[in-house]
Amino acid sequence: MRVLLWYWGRRGGGAQFALCLARGLMARPDVSLALSISREGDLTPDFQALGLPCDAVAT
Repeated sequence: MRVLLWYWGRRGGGAQFALCLARGLMARPDVSLALSISREGDLTPDFQALGLPCDAVAT
């Protein structure tokens, strides 16, 4: 299954939830995951460190 995790928020609980969701989806062998995130987000480096295809968008 191909999944795009799209989170353009910049901070707060939503960012933490999205990062945890990305880590969980990465662990599934049946999921191909890509990210679309805010370039200005507090957790942008953490998302990019996952090594997934990632489009960082200026928000």
